[in-house]
Amino acid sequence: DKKWEATTLHSAAQACLRLRLHEEALTKVTESSTILDDMGEHAERATILQTALEILMAKGDSRASLEVSQEIRRLTKEIGKRSREANAMLMEGQIQHTLGQFDSALRLAQEAQVIFQQIGDKKGEGLSWSVVSEVQKNMGEKADALKACRTTQTLYQQVGDKRSQAYAKKSSTTLFVAQSCDDEAVHSANEALTLARASGDMKAEVEMLNLVAQATLNSIIKRSQEMADEDAILHIMQREAWPCPGLICIAAQRDKMSPVSITADKTPNAAANSDISSRPRPGQMGTGHLKDRTWSKLSKQSRLQIRSLPGWQRAVQVFAAQVASASCYLRRM
Repeated sequence: DKKWEATTLHSAAQACLRLRLHEEALTKVTESSTILDDMGEHAERATILQTALEILMAKGDSRASLEVSQEIRRLTKEIGKRSREANAMLMEGQIQHTLGQFDSALRLAQEAQVIFQQIGDKKGEGLSWSVVSEVQKNMGEKADALKACRTTQTLYQQVGDKRSQAYAKKSSTTLFVAQSCDDEAVHSANEALTLARASGDMKAEVEMLNLVAQATLNSIIKRSQEMADEDAILHIMQREAWPCPGLICIAAQRDKMSPVSITADKTPNAAANSDISSRPRPGQMGTGHLKDRTWSKLSKQSRLQIRSLPGWQRAVQVFAAQVASASCYLRRM
């Protein structure tokens, strides 16, 4: 039974791909494709070639991947499966994009979008617009890319796909950063995080937490460059160490301080759990474990930036005093 043999070879190829045995996987999938081609089984062969495409992309062979994607598109068009044809066009467009063929990539993505729209596939249409946005961004057409990205978000919202919405918001965030729209970038990143959490995808949530951290820190650094040294340090610490939960979650990697600096506290909740009598009273200069705790929340990039400015130790103490005063006040309410 030749068809059964082709199916078995395909399964073996997929197993080899999971084990990263790319050459062996490619040999088996090629044999499977040849058998199906001889039998005239075009639909099944298109499916087999999809695995071949995955193998070639895993190997980093873009040229061969492009040839296979073009063959998949030809086969799906021949059998009249418009949805599969549009998906094949998107794959081909993405490969063209990696090869720097932006015009071809944009044309294919737009053609795929039209097909998805005609057959009423909103998720496929959203995916097409996301590819359009990515290509336009790399072509330098950031305003058009942002419009395409917003269209993507709307389409994913209509089908209730929160995870895909989150990744579309992530793309918007990078575009806002590229346009120096820092407030919009921070807002978009936080929306992406909310959507990722609502989707229940923990991997997406971690990515969006990191996105919030990067967008917020980017905004902080840009604004602090326009301030006096001590004000800049206080601004960084106020924005990053205290109110921003995204940065607190992400900035877990802590470095050892120099001999003249503060020793980071390894237990972030030490100040919160300590007795109120051990805390500085309002108006006192904050020193000791509370100051250490505040410093330990900062990301490495912020620490380096702060320590490059004159008077950084005094500014850290001032901010710790502010936090201590606020903590004492809240505990007494």
